[in-house]
Amino acid sequence: MATGLVLVGTDGSWRSTAVLHVAAREASLRGAELAVVTVIREVADPRYSLTALLAEERRAAEVARWRTGEAVVRVRSRYPGLEVTTHLVRDRDLGWPDEAVRLGAADLLVLGAHGAHAGPVFGLGTVSRFLLKITACPVLVVPDRRPGAVPRWDGGGTRGPVLAAVGPAGGEEVLAVARREAALRGTGVHAVRAIRPGDDVERVRSEISGLVADVDRSADGVEVVLETPPGTPADVVLHRAAASALVVVGTRGPAALAGLTADSVARTVLDRCPCPVLVVAPRTARAPLGPSRLAAPAR
Repeated sequence: MATGLVLVGTDGSWRSTAVLHVAAREASLRGAELAVVTVIREVADPRYSLTALLAEERRAAEVARWRTGEAVVRVRSRYPGLEVTTHLVRDRDLGWPDEAVRLGAADLLVLGAHGAHAGPVFGLGTVSRFLLKITACPVLVVPDRRPGAVPRWDGGGTRGPVLAAVGPAGGEEVLAVARREAALRGTGVHAVRAIRPGDDVERVRSEISGLVADVDRSADGVEVVLETPPGTPADVVLHRAAASALVVVGTRGPAALAGLTADSVARTVLDRCPCPVLVVAPRTARAPLGPSRLAAPAR
């Protein structure tokens, strides 16, 4: 029986299908259920009658079911023991069904780095924005893997370490999550804290060494290596990301992903990182933000 829940959205695009396979791998690693959510946008056009609009919505729902079903069949063939449920979300307010509350309590949300029609920088599509509103868990952002894309990530991960981007605040949570992810992957943690001009180098190194020592005492055999190189936080992380299985960064909360400024560390990493990025919020910031609109699940 599955323990835990991994949530992923899909819109039938090549990007979302690639992300779905990564989410399946993550659910398999965790022994968790995989919940696949598809958003059906409400059709509103004054040129057409209500009957025609409802017919179009039904057609869109059938297409979504077919596309999602095909993708789920491929996932189940690759991960035979994985428990998978599918959910159609209608883009209008249907209140607070029990199923929405359950999915909002997911342990991990997996998103693509771009929406279906986004450009080369980090951007959220309709499905991703919806899921961010109902969840309060860490968010795994997956880079594109279209053939020929630069840089290309094959979706299978690497045997490199989990890279923990430790900042002035929230470092303890980032390190704890990185340690758990490293244990799942059978690898170690490479913790980095950038030394910027004006920093008290000895004080910074002492603080971070204390955090690493605390993590080491509960690491269950996971090795944690600390590095404090000079440079900007984003450049320090990106320079080491290509050799990493995963990058873990902190932010204010899941919803903050939608409004990251171009000069923020997390945004710069998400724009340019060649491997998956796990975005972690402080525990005090984790609270679902709004009502959900989920239809009943289909097995």
